[in-house]
Amino acid sequence: MALTLLVAAEMLGAQVGLGYWIFNAGSTMDFAEMLAGIITLSIIGLTIAYCIDLLLKKFCYWSLESEGKGRQTG
Repeated sequence: MALTLLVAAEMLGAQVGLGYWIFNAGSTMDFAEMLAGIITLSIIGLTIAYCIDLLLKKFCYWSLESEGKGRQTG
């Protein structure tokens, strides 16, 4: 959620950044560059989500066991 808000803020008020790059490309009708920015943003989001999932499985395995997603023993 923080990444989404950061990009949205960049779209509205910044002069540099990924959000500004996407918004500027859309304003100038450069759809290839805009799509490249969206794909870049998607890859960053998926990477962050994957890393958080790995950290949860490693350090909070006890909280995932109640959901049936924890470590399997045996």
